[in-house]
Amino acid sequence: MQRRHTLFLLCLLLGIIVASGSTWLYLKNEQAEETRRQRQLVQKRERERLEFAAAEEKKQFVNHWIGQAKADLESRRLDPAIAATDEILRRYPDEPEAKSLRNAATLTKAKASDLLKMAIARDHGQYDQQALDWLREANALAPTHLEIAAALARFSAYVRTIRVPGDFATAVEALAIARDRDCVILNADTWQGPLVINTAIELRGGDSTLTMVECSPEDGSAITIGPDAKGATVSGITFRHPSFATGTERFAVALVRGGNATFTDCRFTEASGHGLAVIEGGQATLSRCRFTDNGWDGAATFGHGSRLEVKDSEATNNIEHGFEAWDGAAITLLNNRCEANHRNGIHADCGPSSAVIEGNQLIANREFGLVLDSASNGKITSNTARNNQLGGIVVRAAAANLPLTANTIIQNQGPGLILEKGLTPAAYLNNSVSQNKGQDILPEADLEPNESPKPDPAH
Repeated sequence: MQRRHTLFLLCLLLGIIVASGSTWLYLKNEQAEETRRQRQLVQKRERERLEFAAAEEKKQFVNHWIGQAKADLESRRLDPAIAATDEILRRYPDEPEAKSLRNAATLTKAKASDLLKMAIARDHGQYDQQALDWLREANALAPTHLEIAAALARFSAYVRTIRVPGDFATAVEALAIARDRDCVILNADTWQGPLVINTAIELRGGDSTLTMVECSPEDGSAITIGPDAKGATVSGITFRHPSFATGTERFAVALVRGGNATFTDCRFTEASGHGLAVIEGGQATLSRCRFTDNGWDGAATFGHGSRLEVKDSEATNNIEHGFEAWDGAAITLLNNRCEANHRNGIHADCGPSSAVIEGNQLIANREFGLVLDSASNGKITSNTARNNQLGGIVVRAAAANLPLTANTIIQNQGPGLILEKGLTPAAYLNNSVSQNKGQDILPEADLEPNESPKPDPAH
């Protein structure tokens, strides 16, 4: 009996020892597993920290050079823009925005070089308008390209060049003897008008910020293109009235009266009347021009047969409209910016003539971005009307023939798209109209003669 009891105790003790050992081994393994998990967690966090640091370093590096490339590209400094993108692509070859910017700069540089080659191929030591146009375009694309600048200066000097001062003391004297295809160059200075051009000459200033023609508003327009000027060109000059004349009859600071003229890189400012007026069947084509702070419209055309074409230009802070056509005149407006004008950005009342209005930015005008009173044909497409005080775009029944497509009408302080009675909203669905105060589309509007819809009771 005693033996059995002793054996039982020994077995019990052995069981306790085995159980204790198993427990110890289990706890030991758990401790080792926890240590391993903690080590993996630390390693994971370290990897994430390093990856985050690398991503932040890449972001800062890329953003710096992207910003530099964009600034250079906007200023047409093409070689620095390409160099900035190369800084990114050497380190991150697949960075998409850098590749896109480099491609844009390279294509622009290539286009400028091609234009230069085409112009040089026509260099016969005499005046060539086509070659000059190519070189001016190339210079606008790549203004720091020394070979283009030199070629432009050389071509501009061909044929008869009349310099003021130098050949004549005043611009008035030079224009009095100028004949077709002469080039009259005004030195950087303020010249007294009124100037009258009745020949197909080129009138050129060095820079519109340095070369100015002005005259008293009581004396007329600072420049007038007469009916015999079939193909006059004007560039690099500011036209202004130095004072303001009140009354209902006021002169535009620039007038195209029956002639045909092209203005490039000019500025029309502080006129008592319109910045530019095109009348009596005149035709004016303008690019890269500015119309600011004028007493009436920035640029206006009126009368059957008159035509105004403006592209890549700005009309800002004019007392009436940015651009306007009425009484049977035709208008073409491409890629312009109309901002902060006291009435509408654009007003088109073309009657039997055409209105082509495409790619314009109509921003923060005190009435509407665009008012379409009438036109027999044309198109209204890809414009943006934003933050205008009374609304975005107004369409009257007499403009129903104009297709209105792909326009963005957003965040205006009044209705986005205002349609006169009789117009069907379904015809205007191919436009983006959103975030306007009141209704995005206001149909069946009862429009008053002053282009303004009656106030929306919701406002």
